[in-house]
Amino acid sequence: MPVTASIALTLLALACPQAPAAEIRSPEAVFGHPIGADRKLVPYQRIVEYLRSLEAASPWIKVEKLGKTTLGLDHVMAVIGKPEVTAKAARWQEISRQLLDPRLTIPAAAMAAEGKVAVMITCGIHSDEVASPQTAIELAYEIVANKNLTFDREKIFDDVVLLLVPSVNPDGQEMVADWVARTAGTENEGAPMPKLYHFFAGHDDNRDWFAFNLMETRNIAHVLTQTWRPQVLVDHHQMGSRGARFFCPPYGDPLNKAVDPLVWRGAALFGNAMAYELESAGKTGVVHDAYFQGWWQGGLSRAPWWHHGIGILTESASPALASPLQLDEAELEASGGIPTMGAPTARMQSVWEGGTWRVRDVCDYQRIATYATLRLASQRREEILMNTYRMAQRAMERMAKEGPAGYVMPAQQRDPAARDRLVDMLRLNGIEVRRLSFPMTLEGKTYPAGSDLIATAQPFGPLVRDLLEDQTYPDFSSAQRPYDIVGWTLWRMMGVECDRIAEPFEIPADSALVTALTPRSTIRKSEKGAAWFAIDPRSNDAYLAVRNLIGESKPVRRAMEPQLAEGGARVPAGSFLISAKDLEGDTSWLTQGISIDVVPLAGEPAGKVASYPGVRIGLYEAWDPSMDKGWAHLVVDKYAWKPQLIHNADLERTLPLLDCFLIPESSPDVLWDGGSKSDPKGTRVPFPKEYRGGLGADGVKLLRKFVEEQGGTLVALGTSCDFLIERMDLPVTNALKGVKREEFSCPGSLVRLLCETDHPIGFGMERETAAFFASNVAFRTAPPNGRFERSVIVRYPDEPGLLLSGHLKGEEKLRGLAAAVELKLGKGRIVLFGLRPHHRAQTDATFKLLINAMMVGMMKI
Repeated sequence: MPVTASIALTLLALACPQAPAAEIRSPEAVFGHPIGADRKLVPYQRIVEYLRSLEAASPWIKVEKLGKTTLGLDHVMAVIGKPEVTAKAARWQEISRQLLDPRLTIPAAAMAAEGKVAVMITCGIHSDEVASPQTAIELAYEIVANKNLTFDREKIFDDVVLLLVPSVNPDGQEMVADWVARTAGTENEGAPMPKLYHFFAGHDDNRDWFAFNLMETRNIAHVLTQTWRPQVLVDHHQMGSRGARFFCPPYGDPLNKAVDPLVWRGAALFGNAMAYELESAGKTGVVHDAYFQGWWQGGLSRAPWWHHGIGILTESASPALASPLQLDEAELEASGGIPTMGAPTARMQSVWEGGTWRVRDVCDYQRIATYATLRLASQRREEILMNTYRMAQRAMERMAKEGPAGYVMPAQQRDPAARDRLVDMLRLNGIEVRRLSFPMTLEGKTYPAGSDLIATAQPFGPLVRDLLEDQTYPDFSSAQRPYDIVGWTLWRMMGVECDRIAEPFEIPADSALVTALTPRSTIRKSEKGAAWFAIDPRSNDAYLAVRNLIGESKPVRRAMEPQLAEGGARVPAGSFLISAKDLEGDTSWLTQGISIDVVPLAGEPAGKVASYPGVRIGLYEAWDPSMDKGWAHLVVDKYAWKPQLIHNADLERTLPLLDCFLIPESSPDVLWDGGSKSDPKGTRVPFPKEYRGGLGADGVKLLRKFVEEQGGTLVALGTSCDFLIERMDLPVTNALKGVKREEFSCPGSLVRLLCETDHPIGFGMERETAAFFASNVAFRTAPPNGRFERSVIVRYPDEPGLLLSGHLKGEEKLRGLAAAVELKLGKGRIVLFGLRPHHRAQTDATFKLLINAMMVGMMKI
């Protein structure tokens, strides 16, 4: 550059200095109250605005958009750290990726010496656990402003990058913040919110971390397994109010054997660091090895365990939502294996003696625990990184020794859409799935091109095995209650054929790593000018095709008997029939985004054929809503028709406009009067008056009229069946009602189920399938009488060996009982499901039972 030009630019810069950086304002200055103030919650969108203001004021924070939430909010994560460190984010992510793959020839020790530890802090997954998003504001401010820190910021962030997710469930955080503001200062202050705080999952938004059915879990999964792959994750929660003040690892028994011992040791190391710093700050009531076990897979804090990361759950005692809670020492209750709240024990080494418990208290505990995590991650940086490499190495060595070598999902499946969904789940878990380009023979069986091969000789091989093998839950004493479900074998739950390959094999070099999935539909051409085509009902996507047909005003018919296709193949009963003239021209409207097989029939449809115009669905929503309602909503909305949510006062007006009314699993007490018996000690703040009550006697009369006179279909799930059996005097009994847990227990397991596949509710099902069972509802029927016609749709085999995966105690009490019963009453019908065929939107194998049950009343022959 010429000298004169250089001088000119210098003079211009002096004349026009850069605008000063925006001021770093404290949360109190911005929001008008201290963080954690009683009855004051900063809602999600204002938190995002505040984080963006910090970003504008300082290079120490970058706000990244992860995606959209279920209700359309921006889902964000703040990347916080020394600017010269975070500027090299791509390098640290690449080091993490390579250290997790011991198949690569890399200088692991040198890379561990160079790399940075990614610490992920997740907040607010359960929106009525209100404190952690508020804590996130404080953490971001103190680090960015370098104020009130208990460590040297420059030193810590030489080694660490902080990934701060202020809310895992932004939609719910907005709802709860609004609810708190509405009820503050009223007699209902501190009452729970009378709706699910995640639109589809409620509290179960923390039960989706291997299935990834929710937009929010998919957003964060990308960070967990595709980009940063954090070595340490802390998920802040709240628990009950009357026990310990704070839980942190080590976890309790049983421990899942798929997880490397270094994970447990690492979690204990960080938990002890948290506990030490909490005790140093005078924070009492810290507990470990209680409440929370190391077995179950499905929660966010557990997701890192199978990815050679340290996943840490913290649980703080809860105030009354955002209001203070006064607790006398005598009101504290020992639980979770703690013998007493009044004296130190090995699990809880200091005693909280009661007093007033506030959101501010929870924020203090979480803040101290987070800073302890950052300090230890910095101190152990190189060791933590190197241990990810060691664990990945040990995982591959272990799988080579213990087996199996892998699994194959054949190209031809009863439900190709379910197979693709399963492949997508594995992919989002960071598991390598390869699609064969050519046939391959393994253990004497030849798999065609298009089959999917999952080797366990990969860094997350134990995770592969844990998701695809059957679980055997340790038979602890009956007092050792499992935390959540204990069996989750994915291919069984989803109805996918998956073969276990014991002997080692070479992965074909020409196989393609699956990075994305494209639905595959086939409309086979007719060689003989067929007048009719059939959609195979064994694919769940067949129901999406039906919705597309009706949306295009094309008539839909359903074959009540098996059909003969061109070429001699048999098409099962329940196939959907389409006339050839409706398939002329462009058919993308039918197959877009779905996987179905449409075949020409050899002649006219055989036997009886029913017409199907669609179904108008109502979904009952109690004021004390169940998570099952949310999952039912998700599955019904996807595979049938958008349901109308119905509350008590809506019944008389809406039932005449419906064809099917679905009651999700709920307490009979809640269904009857809103749950007067669910709070026997009277400790829960009641809902406002407009959100109280249940169906009651008037609602039951309306439901009876809906069935008998209107010809509607009433479907009940799980414990809701007990309500209908009692209140509508149905000729069915729940044979497990009142059976003690010491005699019978099935805590979320997979069991064998026999289906009547020639019944319209069983159309498309296999004769024998796996079903998810987690409640004590199974039926003993009585002979039909003049008022009712009865059909048993599915039952448990009357023979030993019901359990497939998980734990089942007292099997003999389940053998031969009915799992689903249809009762025809007057013009309509009642369908009772003792099991939940749509469990957490994970049980694709039994979705059809629920969708068929809703359709059956509208099928006209």
